[in-house]
Amino acid sequence: MTIGTGGEDVNLTLKGHINLMNARFLYGSTGSNLDSLCRYPLWQEGFDYKCSTGHEVGFLLNVHEGPHRISPKPNNVKLGKGMVMTIEPGVYKERKHGIRIENVAVVNEDVKLLTEKEKRWLNDCHKEVYNKLFPYLNDDQNE
Repeated sequence: MTIGTGGEDVNLTLKGHINLMNARFLYGSTGSNLDSLCRYPLWQEGFDYKCSTGHEVGFLLNVHEGPHRISPKPNNVKLGKGMVMTIEPGVYKERKHGIRIENVAVVNEDVKLLTEKEKRWLNDCHKEVYNKLFPYLNDDQNE
């Protein structure tokens, strides 16, 4: 099965790129756990690319420096806050065209689970509980 026009290839590659750029994953996940997020839109059309999806950006001028990577090849390096890597899915059609969308991404801790309104509510709730219990606490518990 083949994918149609170059425009379709660009859109499918972009969909995969967006999937991974927006991925939320649990601590302990590896690049090999996440690789399929980029490939999924292509797989739905019966296509795949043969290279890795991404790699660490080296600080010693070695572009494909490890230890982490995004690839179907097993990798046991857990992705963690501050790790830098490329995300570069692609479609390559022999004698037709090659499309690759490449960006550099940083693994961030997801701290946006609560809105500011929800955080205020939670803090107000904690304050209310503390104020109600405070009179019953001894000096050691007031700290």
